Amino acid sequence: MAERWASISHGLHLAIIARPELIDPNHFGVTVASNRGLSANVFTSEPDAIAWLLEPTPKRSYFYDP
Repeated sequence: MAERWASISHGLHLAIIARPELIDPNHFGVTVASNRGLSANVFTSEPDAIAWLLEPTPKRSYFYDP
């Protein structure tokens, strides 16, 4: 999925919200997205995802676990 999203993102920032047990502890998808040029991140809560998206320049592709 990360490869496909990166190929069509055109500079957008992608925040994904998932249950903690569904998030790869090695953050493989986030790493793939970053390597393909997609600014993406995964969160366990909507408020955290929104806060990241509203940053003036969201940090590229890192995993956030509050």
